[in-house]
Amino acid sequence: MHNDAGMTYAATMSGISQAKLYSIIFGKHAEDLAESIEFETEKIVAKDVHNPLRLKNKIDKQWRDRHMSCIEQRKYTILLEKITFKEAREYIEKIRKRFTMYLQAIRSSRTTM
Repeated sequence: MHNDAGMTYAATMSGISQAKLYSIIFGKHAEDLAESIEFETEKIVAKDVHNPLRLKNKIDKQWRDRHMSCIEQRKYTILLEKITFKEAREYIEKIRKRFTMYLQAIRSSRTTM
């Protein structure tokens, strides 16, 4: 989100959904907008306007820190040091797919209860 309308939409989603909410906040006034959020959400904040690379790196880092075990994080580091970027990225995508399937299984088990 980069404006009040995006924040209002996210607040509505927070109110009607029980899912964990992630807010990606970007733009010139990203920090001010992030401080004004009063609902529960995981925030990823970047002041970038035109260059999405720093924002992408923050998203990747937060995902990695929250969802990969210490061993998987170490494997990620080793892979980047020893193999090509393409091979490392393929490995990470394989882990993400496994994690996504795991989350879907949890969500489907919640809906059947």
